[in-house]
Amino acid sequence: MDIATPEGQELIRQLASQSDVLVENFKTGGLKRYGLDYESLKALNPRLIYCSVTGFGQTGPYAPRAGYDLLVQAMSGLMSITGRSDTEPGGGPMRVGVAVIDLFTGMYATTAILGAIEARHRTGRGQHIDMALLDVAMAVLANQGAGYLNAENVPSALAIPTRAWFRTRISPPATAICCSPSATTASSHVFVRPPVSTGPATKNFAPTARA
Repeated sequence: MDIATPEGQELIRQLASQSDVLVENFKTGGLKRYGLDYESLKALNPRLIYCSVTGFGQTGPYAPRAGYDLLVQAMSGLMSITGRSDTEPGGGPMRVGVAVIDLFTGMYATTAILGAIEARHRTGRGQHIDMALLDVAMAVLANQGAGYLNAENVPSALAIPTRAWFRTRISPPATAICCSPSATTASSHVFVRPPVSTGPATKNFAPTARA
């Protein structure tokens, strides 16, 4: 389907006129020149729920810019609290191992669409959902973001070790998982996983927990 052609545009209009939800992730205003923006399609189907996923939203100075997960991880500050502290060897900003902002934006968009569907049950009208990667990134920073925005507390990478291997008198070594940020204190809770081996030396071994 080529939306740059009149035939492609007409096909989109036909689909939109009988659809419940449309999701698009073109740059802000990118579909307006094809007559496929929300206002144009709303005229054909007032019940349409139109979800726009962009980097920086429909308004504001960054609205025309393209946005990507890696870029937004950096701009939001997520990278600065990921990995090791700047003062440690190999420390510094680090991207999360998966495209977490993309994934969270999809989840937020799904929730918003479900809310819009429920609202349509009551009003009979659809709506335009403005979903931005940067907005979602700031939301999922949770307490770290709130601390900075409300009190200007600049968070830093913690790199708290939560799992370590310890050699025991049995073989193979057991895994200790620390469930407290103060992993080096006596108040840490350590859960020991049973070893993989099922030989005589480990037949009486059972998972243990100590505080």
